[in-house]
Amino acid sequence: MQREGQAASISRALLELAWPLAASNLIAITIELIAAFWVSRIIGTGGLDVVTGARPLLFTLLFVFGSIHMGAGVGVARSIGAGTHEGMRIYVAAAGLVIAMWLVALAVLLPAMGWLEGALRGGEQPRLASYVVPWLVLTLPLVIFAHVSVDVASAARQTRLALTRTLIDLGAMCVLTPPLLHAFGVAGAALASALSALIMTVFLVRTLLRRRSAWGLGELAGARRSMVRAWREILGVGFPVQAARASTFAAQAFMVGALAVDGMPARTGYATSVMLMVVGAVISNSLAQSGAILVAQAAGARDAARVRATFIATLRMGLAIGAATASAFFLGGRWFLRIFTDEPAVLERGAHAITIMSIGLFAMATWQVLIASMAALKVSKRAGLVGVLCELLGVVVVLAWDVTPRLDAVCAAFLVSNFARAIVLGALFPSVLRGATVSPV
Repeated sequence: MQREGQAASISRALLELAWPLAASNLIAITIELIAAFWVSRIIGTGGLDVVTGARPLLFTLLFVFGSIHMGAGVGVARSIGAGTHEGMRIYVAAAGLVIAMWLVALAVLLPAMGWLEGALRGGEQPRLASYVVPWLVLTLPLVIFAHVSVDVASAARQTRLALTRTLIDLGAMCVLTPPLLHAFGVAGAALASALSALIMTVFLVRTLLRRRSAWGLGELAGARRSMVRAWREILGVGFPVQAARASTFAAQAFMVGALAVDGMPARTGYATSVMLMVVGAVISNSLAQSGAILVAQAAGARDAARVRATFIATLRMGLAIGAATASAFFLGGRWFLRIFTDEPAVLERGAHAITIMSIGLFAMATWQVLIASMAALKVSKRAGLVGVLCELLGVVVVLAWDVTPRLDAVCAAFLVSNFARAIVLGALFPSVLRGATVSPV
């Protein structure tokens, strides 16, 4: 009876945390889809090709930088569970790390834009740089800082702030995107994102500073001490997991390049299908994030039994969500694609891709829960290595399977990499759970 009561309590806590995150993430993806819709209508299929073609590169960067907000969130959750209340120290350190990594990214990527053009599109026009450069310079740091603020608040179980943030973003993007696209072309989409992120960041920083004591985040006094140590802690937790997630989109960038042989309809259809399936991925990832918050708090409190019970409850829900989203895109993929294009060749190739790849959403939901829980337990290095190796396995499938059209090999690689990751992490996790240290940060 006591165990059933604990399971019910965990399930309620999961749902309470997950629904604002899921709603927030769905709105965030809706914003991306709205932007893509306006690009396709105002600029045309060529503009949609640029935006969807750039997404693998941009999402790779977002996930690499995501190691900051993920590591900060786990650190704050564990400090709250342990009662040390070091949230503001971690928050200030994470802000400094955002700036440092952004400057490094600019120094590396801006001189390499010509090479990236060739790798992703073979130098075709219109050029990706018109969209990517303003996004790197303006949008990236503001978006990441907004994510850091939201994950710190979520670690204190204030997940509704994420929903408020995305509602602000939705309103700003709906107002800003059409006129900026008319004024600046494809670059207007990046400028709209940057202005929206600036509005969000100002709101989030003010909210955190006002509510820091009530949310158990501690005070700003002494927050700047031990900055380098805090950076190591943040990246030590977040980077292995996010490197694995970034490898997914790095592999997708390779896949888009591999589809150059098939032509623009296959490339655009595939990239639009991936963009749509991110909707399913963020729903399951919201649950995984919520489970990780509860696992980290239980670990900080040294409650091993609750760590195990929380993981089991999260995994069960994740499997159900994965099955539901896979079914939705398998059955309705062509209808979703019609929102963005009415060109028959793009529709046909996109529908073919989404029907195959949608099955992988079930595996993706599984490994998202596993990898988030491993990060919460601070044993994420193996998970990160597995993720990178599985994405390399997908690349090997594309290189080894000399089939025409290349779209079939690319879709098969998506399934192989996701199911391999779920199986290997699932095999590893019992030993991780038995040997995990649940001491506070």
